[in-house]
Amino acid sequence: RSGSEGDFKAMNSESKDFEKIMQRLTEITSTLESGELTLEQALALFKEGTELARVGDSLLTEYGELAESYRSELTALQS
Repeated sequence: RSGSEGDFKAMNSESKDFEKIMQRLTEITSTLESGELTLEQALALFKEGTELARVGDSLLTEYGELAESYRSELTALQS
């Protein structure tokens, strides 16, 4: 089905985005844990991390909804 195929391609692209987000969050965490930042630098990284976490959470919600949609389609096809 072309709609599902388009969804898969979009999800694959978003998956790469999610991986980049997780990599950056790991970097931010390590940097914050180092304790070598000024307060301003730490706050800036914390703000960036919070935004990245929000975007990552949104992507995970989309993945979950897409997986549920596929599961429903599969169940309907098996009936």
